[in-house]
Amino acid sequence: MQKIIVGLGNPGLKFQDTRHNVGFMFLDYLAQKFGLEFVPGRRDYFLAEGKLDGQEFVLIKPTTYMNLSGRVLQQYLTEHRLLPQDVMVVYDDVNLEFGRARVKNGGGSGGHNGIESFIQNFGTNRFARLRIGVGKSFDRKKILEYVLSPFTDQEIQNIIGPFEYCAILINAFIREGVDSMLNINSMIINDQKGKQEIPEEKKPDYYSEYAKLLIPPPQPRKPKPAPQEGEGYDSGSEGDYQSYDESDDENNPDDNKYNRYDDTGLGDIPFDDTGNR
Repeated sequence: MQKIIVGLGNPGLKFQDTRHNVGFMFLDYLAQKFGLEFVPGRRDYFLAEGKLDGQEFVLIKPTTYMNLSGRVLQQYLTEHRLLPQDVMVVYDDVNLEFGRARVKNGGGSGGHNGIESFIQNFGTNRFARLRIGVGKSFDRKKILEYVLSPFTDQEIQNIIGPFEYCAILINAFIREGVDSMLNINSMIINDQKGKQEIPEEKKPDYYSEYAKLLIPPPQPRKPKPAPQEGEGYDSGSEGDYQSYDESDDENNPDDNKYNRYDDTGLGDIPFDDTGNR
């Protein structure tokens, strides 16, 4: 059964390095790591197909903008006789600090247009998600401006550590499924916290000490403040993703290649665990 990893983003040069496109950026990193190349799909997406230990997988970048991305994937699932349980969706999260990430299986949309589109088109919320933090220290009334702003050059370099960690999780998802992915993530987090060292016999061949060294243990969580007006994805303010017209830019195939990652001069990137919001 083929595994599907979907990265969310908006097509077009003007969105290339924006925070809202971190899902696209991670899939480009994966494709480079696996030696794959994206090509146009039969419908509104680019895809790169590969195989790990005999397990087929496909990386997909929808080109319909986020609010319609679920429709594209539902068509793909129907054509290939696959289920939502075979899908992993990677996307940005403004409620996580830059470089943190969380994985979970199922749950709500958190107001994210792309995830809401998946839930509506799949008819279920039971699919795996990988959320990558793009920073949460900004004026919540200007969320649209923030997510459409580009990463700095230093942030692009610094995000390699989290990308490498996420690649470990994707390896587990492809080869053994979502339960294995959640298990390896929990083991690494417990190891980083000093609660339990991972036995060598339990480390899969794709486990990377390189990633672990780049990502410090997760920090203690702070109590959530009371919600403020205009806060969050679905506040109804100008920062609401749903107020953004994502249909005014043409797709450009040349925007889908990221061959400029360097693994030198990396900063400290905090990484978080599997807890749900």
